[in-house]
Amino acid sequence: MTSFGPTKFAVGESLHTVKINLVPSKDVQHIKGSFTSEAQDDIISFSESSKSIEDDTITVQFKKSRQGDSKITITANIIACGETTCAMIEKTFEVLVADGSNTGAVNFSYAVELPRQ
Repeated sequence: MTSFGPTKFAVGESLHTVKINLVPSKDVQHIKGSFTSEAQDDIISFSESSKSIEDDTITVQFKKSRQGDSKITITANIIACGETTCAMIEKTFEVLVADGSNTGAVNFSYAVELPRQ
């Protein structure tokens, strides 16, 4: 599991975005897959809880409906393809969301490598 945060987001109606940029290693030619996102309580509501990975980016949009800390758990099924093989990588990301004034997008990066043979 890879953890990010604490990241501070404002409470209220605004839509917040967390982006995880999947950075391919030199042997990865292309990345696809899907992911789901969930929070452990009702502080956070998602615009969509499951999506495809697009442009090597996992994008989660949510609203923070009341005060308090929460964790967003993103479970990604990443398909990384090299020249001759593809590998399925299941990865869990955890983002700690705290109260604050940040709105807009927060970006993180994660390196995607093909498993060693």
